[in-house]
Amino acid sequence: MIACLDWSGAGEGSVSGAGGGKGAGKPAKGAKGGKSKKAVVAAVAEKAAAGMAAGASSIDDGLAPPMFVIASGAPPLEAHRPAIDDATVQAVFARKRAAREERIAKIVAEAKEAGRPAERIVAAIIHDSEQAPFSTNRRQLAEIGVACPPPGPLALASANADADAKATLWRVIYGLAHLGIYLTGTNHLDDRTLLRILCTRILEEEIRDVPPSRDMSEFIDLTPCRADVPDGLEGPFDDNGDDLDDLEDPVGPGRRPRDVLERDVLLPRPRREAM
Repeated sequence: MIACLDWSGAGEGSVSGAGGGKGAGKPAKGAKGGKSKKAVVAAVAEKAAAGMAAGASSIDDGLAPPMFVIASGAPPLEAHRPAIDDATVQAVFARKRAAREERIAKIVAEAKEAGRPAERIVAAIIHDSEQAPFSTNRRQLAEIGVACPPPGPLALASANADADAKATLWRVIYGLAHLGIYLTGTNHLDDRTLLRILCTRILEEEIRDVPPSRDMSEFIDLTPCRADVPDGLEGPFDDNGDDLDDLEDPVGPGRRPRDVLERDVLLPRPRREAM
């Protein structure tokens, strides 16, 4: 799995993103953690454009303009929204943005007093990468009313396990989009496998708690690192022996990964219109 940061270039110079450690706030990490394989600043607008199917429609998530769009044919957002209302979700983000701005202003003031360069963008990088409080995507989702299954094997209703997994997965996917975090490279994973990877590894990684911003998006690419590893969990940037070893292999060793379903074209993507 590869985590890519995508500067949109919009806004007033902030370099932050959403969901923790965005904007220079999510540096490359070591072997552990769901998004810790490579964290690179990359231009991934092409992937974003490819992920938006023709006929994508805007979804108003409370910001102006909306932070993300939904492809035609995707599961409806209305059926997979956070459990709390939009105004409360945005209030959570507003409090975090206000606290962040206060801390960035303090960094700028301290730099001026010490005779050092005091550009806001530098202060934002310092804050987001070194001083923002720690959190996890699981805790961030819980703050906006998105409950996620615990790590480990999924406990799903046996009579409707597939439907239960799909509904839960899309609540998590849309919840991450509210945080400015987007998935890609998921077609080789069925709904239950993808949901378990998210809940057991990705949502558990400790990250900097930086509120969502139209200036930055995070893309988590789950494309396999090697052709013989269908879930991408044992590539050169991953450790072995974790609690995902019992995931079913939909491809088989030594064979190229195949699509399980066409999910990627339905995934939410950030808006790119000018502010």
